[in-house]
Amino acid sequence: MLNGQKKPQTRVEFALDYITKEIANGNLRAGDKLPNEKDLAEQLGISRTPIREAMKTLAVAGLIDIRHGHGSYVREEKGAPALPLNLFQLYLQDSTPEMLMELRD
Repeated sequence: MLNGQKKPQTRVEFALDYITKEIANGNLRAGDKLPNEKDLAEQLGISRTPIREAMKTLAVAGLIDIRHGHGSYVREEKGAPALPLNLFQLYLQDSTPEMLMELRD
């Protein structure tokens, strides 16, 4: 950060922010199917690659389930998610998928 400026948000962070806000705001509830990668990419104006990475990160964090061939779903509330959404978003700012895998273990 130079001159107190915030670092620009990556496309993956943008997708993560959008999906986690949809969950936090109740627009996506436990058990709901998320839009597919193509639809989310078009809706957010980004490519499918950052959407895919965001989905993997959310799955590692325990917020969604990816069911290959069926789609991605907001995880059923069988206990607290790995981290509350706000803490999760803060952690993501400087995290890699590898760091998240270690956190989940």
